[in-house]
Amino acid sequence: MKTSLKNIAAVAILLAYAATAHAQLKGSALNYMLQRPRVAKQYADKKLFDHLFVDAGAGVNVMGYSHPEAGTFGQVNLGDWITPEHGWRLGVNAGYARTAGVKAKYAGLSLDYLMNITSLGQRGATYSARAFELYGIAGLDLATSRHEGNAEYGMGAHIGLRGQVALSPFTYFYIEPKIGLVSDRLSQAETWHGYRPLATTMVGLGYRLPETRLTGTGNSYRRFIDGLFVGMAAGPAFLANVDGKLVGDMGARLTGSVGRWFDNYNALRLSANISLVKQPGDNKVKAVGAQLDYLLNLHNAFGGINPDRWFWVNGVAGVSYNYTTDKMHDHKHVLGAGAGLQANVRMTRELSLTVEPRVDFYGDNYAQHTTSFRKKMDVVPSVLAGLTYTYQGRNLTAKPTDTWHSLGWHDHTFVEGAIGANVVVARKPLTNMSSYLMPQAYIGVGKWYSPVSGARLWAQVAKTQWSDNDDRYTHLTVGADYLLNLTNAFYGYRRNRAFDFTAAMGVNLSKREKRDTPYVGVDAALRGTWHVSRLMALFVEPRLMAYSSSYMPTSLSTTGVDLLANVNVGMQFNMDGYERSLAQRQVRDNGDWKRSSFTVAAGMTNRVGQLKTWKKYSPIARLGYTQWFSPYMAWRGNLQGMVSRKEGKSRYAQALAGADLMLDLTAYTYGYDASRPLAVRALVGANVGADYGNHYYSFAPDVHVGGQLAMRLTDHISLVAEPQVAYNLSARFSNKRRQRIMPQLMVGLDYSLQRSHRNADLDEAPEHPNVVSVSLGTGVNSENFGERRGLGQRLSFVADMSYGRWLDGVNGVHAGLSNSVIQRNGKGNESITSLHAGYMMNIKSAVTGESTADHTFQLTGIAAASLNIASWKNHDTKVAPGLMGAVQAGVMVAPNVELYLEPSATMFAKKIALTPKNHPVEGELKLSLGTKVNF
Repeated sequence: MKTSLKNIAAVAILLAYAATAHAQLKGSALNYMLQRPRVAKQYADKKLFDHLFVDAGAGVNVMGYSHPEAGTFGQVNLGDWITPEHGWRLGVNAGYARTAGVKAKYAGLSLDYLMNITSLGQRGATYSARAFELYGIAGLDLATSRHEGNAEYGMGAHIGLRGQVALSPFTYFYIEPKIGLVSDRLSQAETWHGYRPLATTMVGLGYRLPETRLTGTGNSYRRFIDGLFVGMAAGPAFLANVDGKLVGDMGARLTGSVGRWFDNYNALRLSANISLVKQPGDNKVKAVGAQLDYLLNLHNAFGGINPDRWFWVNGVAGVSYNYTTDKMHDHKHVLGAGAGLQANVRMTRELSLTVEPRVDFYGDNYAQHTTSFRKKMDVVPSVLAGLTYTYQGRNLTAKPTDTWHSLGWHDHTFVEGAIGANVVVARKPLTNMSSYLMPQAYIGVGKWYSPVSGARLWAQVAKTQWSDNDDRYTHLTVGADYLLNLTNAFYGYRRNRAFDFTAAMGVNLSKREKRDTPYVGVDAALRGTWHVSRLMALFVEPRLMAYSSSYMPTSLSTTGVDLLANVNVGMQFNMDGYERSLAQRQVRDNGDWKRSSFTVAAGMTNRVGQLKTWKKYSPIARLGYTQWFSPYMAWRGNLQGMVSRKEGKSRYAQALAGADLMLDLTAYTYGYDASRPLAVRALVGANVGADYGNHYYSFAPDVHVGGQLAMRLTDHISLVAEPQVAYNLSARFSNKRRQRIMPQLMVGLDYSLQRSHRNADLDEAPEHPNVVSVSLGTGVNSENFGERRGLGQRLSFVADMSYGRWLDGVNGVHAGLSNSVIQRNGKGNESITSLHAGYMMNIKSAVTGESTADHTFQLTGIAAASLNIASWKNHDTKVAPGLMGAVQAGVMVAPNVELYLEPSATMFAKKIALTPKNHPVEGELKLSLGTKVNF
């Protein structure tokens, strides 16, 4: 039986084989499996460190699980990818950790295995880097810790993940959380099981060798002067790990350096530095040092040579010699070593802005009365920011000189303003700058007569401290300088150069307090200018000024000459003309520049001498109408009002009307463009009017200068900011000349209307000429403004009902009845009922010459005479004439229905007053919201 079963099975197998033999498919059966086996990715011709990476980061750690506290640490890693999927790294870290009331400082080494999870997930046998990659990490730690003089060694293990974002093919940013276990020897706090958990999160930056590197030839430094560089830098510095504090009290360091690039990768730098860092007990370390550093251009080394990079980082390492002393006159000679990174931002081909964080290690005698580690070492971290000028060789920097054009007297003219600080040049002020440094303000106007030579006139007002007793003088200085553009002189004129240096020398007259006769002085300055655009530039200008020894009545100066050093930081506007004959012809052809606008703005103003007192800032508002008579010039009419803060027990109000001349600097420089998002304008003008306060009136004209920054929101609406400085000629300030100067800043909206030829439709009345309107609102009245306290008690309730009829598309007549309920001290409220009739104007049609029947936004003006009746319980009724004016800004919410906002002003004859007032007239300001129906 068993034999029969075996025979049957054998026959079945043979039959099955015969059947499947005819159904075999070509190729391997692996091709028809549901999932292919993964193929490991490899680097072709892999060599040690040909996929090197180096990075550094810092972060926080938390040790233990009972009442954990955060610590900080830093780590530097170096590693290599063996394959696209597997790599290793060696790390050096240091920091401190807190647990169980113990704060232990530690330093150690780590060895990690890295797995590129992103690469593992890619199909195929080749690897392509992604913008974001995820790595797995597992490794071991060996570290030493120290707490209260006790040092211990221990081990640990950890696992983690890293998220890495590529900033470029060879630079990256990463975030790396890890969790692990460390020996109690490292925490220096015992547990029954002998270890504690440690969680860390680190962020940092790194470099890696990319798959392909740039192969440019870069700069050639054939002559000795090619690649020479000089630099200045300054910044904070401090002693680390002093008195239990990882970061000590802040000090400062100033360095000057000279060096040379030998090729596109390597340089040597020799620096001199002056340092002031604090020891415990208010005993400052004063040090003078010299250091020699090696610089490696990491961007070129990792990413390949690119001489046109605008940003790169240099690795820095070097040795130093230092001479130190302190207030105990304990003098020491100390050697040191340091390392760091220098970030460079190119401003021109030759000039770069640098920021250099670094750490320097010195023998323990650098700080005579403290130490950072075990009385063997002093550690001084610092962050130095400055400028570096590198001579690249004329063949690398010189370009064909642009042609110098001057289209008129105004071309290459500039105006500028700045603020800054000054100090007397003497030993005490220079060693105690924080006490002697005083503020100043500067304005100037100048012109370049050639690419190299120019002149300027300037004025400066400053306060200077001249003694240890806080004695200070205010002085006004005016001067004239010759300007020499050093960059154009050395490298030729380039119209669109972004950055240049200018030297200035000149004479000045300075008038100071307690001296009627001005002093004659000389001055010299060096300016660095960054041309943000052809219109605007930012500048930094240090200046040295010299006068006779009596200029500052002080014993601080011992040279027989009083020297003042100052620095200004400011903004310059260049009237760099464009091809007006072409640009104006283009805009005149379509009439696009022919426009008018209405401006409503409000803000704050104050008087010089009380700018530091916030309670002295007063509200100010302006209503303006602007008419452009060329693509870049306009005149503007203004109505302006201001109510002062209290001065003593009284305040005053001011009402002005005036005119301004405006110059659109952006259009002047670049040509007119109606779609430009931002415009910068300058203005000069005058106002006339009166102010009233303390029961008397004063004639109050002013002259003013300022600017306007306009940001386009829509085709018709712009957001404007207007800084101005006004000189008020009111007799109210005849004995306070400084208070005549009033800086002000207002912000508001500008509504622009395009002008066109008058439309014949405006000669006829609109289809629905009749208008009925109803409005409610609030206001303030001179009857109660002085007797009530607080804005809420001064507000009145107003209501109005009116009828109007349009005679044509622009002009109409208007009549109405209004009532104001005014809060008064005593029984009941005062009521003023007014019957008014007058003229009505469609302002938009009058300005644009077009019908507004189909427009959403409407603008209507009203001027009327009024008969007014005032009544109040227990007072005689008064009747008086008046005048009123209003503007209605409305939006059509239905074909014949308009919702509008109406600011208005009414002036009454003085006999309307129910209680005696010393006012020549009474007035009321109202703001109402209403509805208008056309039929």
